[in-house]
Order: sequence, then C-alpha cells, then structure tokens
Amino acid sequence: MPFPVSRLLALCAVAATLTLPARAQQWTAPTPEEISMTSQPEVPGASAVVLYYEELQDDTLHSWNFYQRIKILNDAGKKYADVELPYVHYSDGGGYTIAGITGRTIHADGSIVPFSGKPFDKLIAKEGDERRSAKVFTMPDVQVGSIIEFRYRLGYDDSVFVEPRWTLQNELFQRKIHYVWRPTSHDLIDTSTGRITHGLTWVSVLPKGVQISRTTLPNGKNGDEQSTFDLKADNIPPVSKEKYLPPLTNFEFHVDFYYAAYNNVDEYWKDAGKHWSKEQDKFIGPDAIITAAVQKLVTPSDSDDAKLKKIYTFVETIENTDFTRQRSAQEEKAEGNAPANSAADVLQRKRGSGDQINGLFVGMVRAAGMKAYVMSVSNREHKMFSASYMSLHQLDDDIAIVKVGGKEQFFDPGSRYCSYGHLAWQHTSAQGLRQLDDGTSITQTTPSEPYNASVTKRIADLTLAQDGTVSGPITLLYTGAPALEWRQRALATDDAGIHESLKTSLERMLPNGMDVHVDDIDKLADYESPLKVTYTVKGSLGSATGKRLILPGDLFIASSEPVFTSDKRELPIYFHYAYYDQDAERIKFPAGFTLESSPKPAQTQYQKSAIYQYMVDNTPNTNSITTHRNFAMADIIIPQTEYPQLKTYYSQMAQQDQETVVLLLPGAGDK
Repeated sequence: MPFPVSRLLALCAVAATLTLPARAQQWTAPTPEEISMTSQPEVPGASAVVLYYEELQDDTLHSWNFYQRIKILNDAGKKYADVELPYVHYSDGGGYTIAGITGRTIHADGSIVPFSGKPFDKLIAKEGDERRSAKVFTMPDVQVGSIIEFRYRLGYDDSVFVEPRWTLQNELFQRKIHYVWRPTSHDLIDTSTGRITHGLTWVSVLPKGVQISRTTLPNGKNGDEQSTFDLKADNIPPVSKEKYLPPLTNFEFHVDFYYAAYNNVDEYWKDAGKHWSKEQDKFIGPDAIITAAVQKLVTPSDSDDAKLKKIYTFVETIENTDFTRQRSAQEEKAEGNAPANSAADVLQRKRGSGDQINGLFVGMVRAAGMKAYVMSVSNREHKMFSASYMSLHQLDDDIAIVKVGGKEQFFDPGSRYCSYGHLAWQHTSAQGLRQLDDGTSITQTTPSEPYNASVTKRIADLTLAQDGTVSGPITLLYTGAPALEWRQRALATDDAGIHESLKTSLERMLPNGMDVHVDDIDKLADYESPLKVTYTVKGSLGSATGKRLILPGDLFIASSEPVFTSDKRELPIYFHYAYYDQDAERIKFPAGFTLESSPKPAQTQYQKSAIYQYMVDNTPNTNSITTHRNFAMADIIIPQTEYPQLKTYYSQMAQQDQETVVLLLPGAGDK
C-alpha cells in the first residue's frame, strides 16, 4: 500500500476530467483451472498465489482504486484472510481515507460467501501530528482451495498530488498485474524548491519485455493534454528470501514516477540542494541562545577535538524522540511550546528528533568557531541513493561533517548512543546531499567502518559434570554496530524486555534445551564502552554414544543453519556492516574423562574479503579443552558473479564447524 512521496500544490483549480477506464464493479468469475489448482509450479510449496492485482490511480480525482484476487494453496496461506490496509492521516484532518471495502470468498466447490463484516481501525504508529493506521478485516470462511478477492478505494486531499511507486513484487507469485496512473495535466509547485512542474518522468527496474505505455489525449478547452500511464505484466516472481540481500527498494521490480520541474539531473540537484541547504541553515542558526550555551560548555583553551567531544556528549543527553516519541502540536502547545522551528528550540525544550539533534550539534559546533556541515543520506538498511531519481524524498537521515585540523570528520549525533567519531552502520558507505562552503554536492560517500570496529566476543567457561551436563558463565562483549543495535533496542522496551531479548538471543545460538539466565548487563547506556552481558547457563551440551560423549566444536554456532543454499544468486550479497566474531570456549571435565579427539586447527581466506581461523588448546593433564573460532568479514557487498566461490567458502567453514570434541567416559579405556 503506497504512502505519499510528496505534497505538491496545484496552481489552479482542477478541471472536470474523465474517469479512469476502471473495470466495472462486478467480480471476476474464476476459471476451472483457478478453482482446481493446488500449487504454483514456479514456486514449489507456495502458500498462496496472487491471481490478479490492480491499482488504478487518478490524480485529477485524488483517488486510488485497488483490486486483488488470491488463491489459498495450503494452511499457511490462510493468513491472507486477515487483511490490513495502511493509510496516513493528520490531526488537522488531512491525509488519506479508505472507503468502499467489499469482498467475497469463493470455495473450491464454487460456493460464494460475501464479505459482510465491518472493518475496524488499528493504530500502527503515531509521530507528532501524523498517525499511521490501518483498516483491518477478515475475509469470511477462508479454506485451503478458496479464492479471496476484495477491492477498496483510497481518497486523498484535494491539495495533494501523489507520485506513485508501482511495486511489482511482493512475497507472493503474481500471475497478472495491472497498474494505471492518470496524473493531473495542470502545473504544480514543487514544495521543496518552489519550481513549477512542466512534465513527468520516472525511474524503473522492470522485468524483461515489460514496458510502460503512455496515452495522451486532448483535454479541456485550452488545448491541455491528458496522459495516462499503463503497465501490464504476467508471472511476476516473488521477492527473494535469500539471506544477506541488498535493499529491495532499489532491486525489486518497480517504477517511481514524479512530476518534473527540471530538465536534467545536474540542474535539479543544484537547485534542490540550494533550497535544502538554506532550510538547514535557517534551522541551525546558530543564534544567541546556542552561542551562550556553547560558551558555558567549552573554554577558549580547549582544542577543537576537546570542544567537539564536549558538544557531542552534551547533545547526546537531549531526549531523542526517534526512540521515545514525538509530541503532537496539541501536546507541545499544552506545555507552552511552539513548533520546534530552530535548533535553539530543541536546546531549550531538551528534546527533538534525530535530525533536529544533528542540527543542534552542527549549530553548536559552528558557534564554537569550527566549520560544520549537514549531510542528508539514504538509510541503506532500506534504500541506496540514486542521483537519477530527482527527489529529496529518498534522503532519510542527517549526519554531521566537521572540519578538524584541515580534515573532515563525520559524526552521527542523531543516532542515539552512537559513539563519538563514528556513524551508525546504516549511514556508513552511504550517499546523499551535503553542504559545502559554496553550495552543495551529491558526490560524497560517507566513510566505511573496518571489520574490527564492530566486534562480538563470546566467551564460555564451562564445567562438565559426571552426568554429562555443563554449567558455568558465558560473557558476550559487543562493540561498534552490534553494541549500538542492542542499545537502541533497549530504548524501545523496559528492563525486563531487554533481558528477555538478550536471553532469547543466546538461547538461539546454543544447543536446544540449555537453561539460560541473564546475570548482568553492563555499560548499556555508556556508548563509548563495550557492552558487556554476562549469563549463567546449564544443560546438556552434547550427546552420549556408548562409551563416548560428543560435544560441539563451538557451542555458539551449534544451532546455526547453512548460510547459502541456493544453486544460483540473482542479487549481490550484502552485509549490513563489516564485522569480526571471536569465540573462546573452555570446557573443564572431571577426572576419569579422557579427550579422545578434537577438531583440527584451520585457517582459510576468501580473497581479501574474509578470513576464518579455528584453534585448539588441549594441554595434556589439564582435564580441559579450549577452542577459539574467529571470523572476519571485511566487505559489505560481494557481486553475485562471485556467489559460487563464496558459497563454496562458506560450505568449507560449515564443514570445519561441524567437527566435534569427543570425550571417553570413565572406564571406557579399561581392558
């Protein structure tokens, strides 16, 4: 379900227009093949398949009509009986409305059950004056073999013109899809630049042979032309479910339309950048309030680095509403606050969004006498920046660039708990729009982080009992990206919630059935220190076979599943960040137990991207064995052309990881 990508104001009233050539409001009679089908050959085991999907949008009437038919193939597919239709609305009454929901269920015997329920509203999220909700309903009496079909209409404000994104792929195989868009023929004002639009354009990734058709007809007495865009496609595969996928926003089949106010990419980014930078500087200042705060915080004798650290530490104390909640205009008014229109407002009320806190940081750094700039980037967890897509709406988050000693350094004060001098991984190796002394640029790429900046250390010191159970402490240490992820997850829950999440995380690593208890979480809010979690575990670690006890070579990967299983790969391999995993495991066993065999040491390397090490220390007469497993991944993107070699490399690692420690039970060696 699409949300608006921009708000554009019409320069003149919308004239009467023709309606879209939408299908009449009758239902589609199922074919005998659709009634009897039990599978989709292209997707073995699929739970359901989309027989037909249609979007008909008319920007002259400010409406969007949706129609969908789904065949349920097995029990898992019955979940599609529960339908959620998301939409956005605002406290001032603006936004979207959903109406005209109708539907029916067709059973395998041809009987029909009309939908007669009443949809209810479900609140998904509330941010300031914006509410994201969904109309929720359940299709009646859905069974394996049923066909469900429903339609609805989405309406939006008369002052809003929506540039659609046609997303051709979803989690299901789609037999037929149809998209139609009728844009307004009137000139609009691009609210981000003030420029008048003069045409339409789009960027797309489409299946081979699929094209967008455009029909233009005369409209109105003034000789205006009315265009209609149309796309039809058959047999669209579902989005890939492989591990380590790049952002599907860029790689899935899609079309992004937009009303164009510029003739080329360079012209757009130059002008849009100028307006964007002006708005940034208007918010940042700095004014007398920020300057006074900086004078209290730093001293003239401080080095630039010392000033930066003091300012960064200070702004990190500001409540980040990206991780708490944004107040509505009514709430702010009740507290005596006007809308936060400046960094000084954020400073005075001691709270703001991540981007607002970033603006405050830049303002305070400028007030301290240093050059500082804002850069707005695409969050690469969700998308990658594309210069050819002439829209500021692809930019998600702001970061800061400060010139220190003649060199630029990057900071991420808007990402709560991000360490000084580092970026959240979503903002590393990212592109976007940045300020310069004499304008803006889209050529900058943010720095990457080395693999040893994001380290997970897992340390186990376990004692084996006579009955074959093990117990003892386990310590996990996180730095860099994994530490930031856990710290930010903790902001979204309470103490009990983060304890439970950490407990579940370790349980998934260990062999089934082990009892895990979280003893302590240290440095959870100290973002400049490693995050330390200590556990106590107890349970059966291995399996007894006759006179032997077989233990995993590394208990932390005992429950791991194969990483790459497909024979081929359509998309690049994409790791969120470079990382380094270090495992150290000591098992002490009682007198009478004898070490019969242990995994062989190994070291393998994949080009310059990854290295794997496995080491064993089984010093004689110590009644213990210590193993070390290290794995480093230094790259974040590996092209799909290398997939066969990478798959082989991971398979070799998995084979080494499956080697075991074998202990002889007491008396097993007696004659």
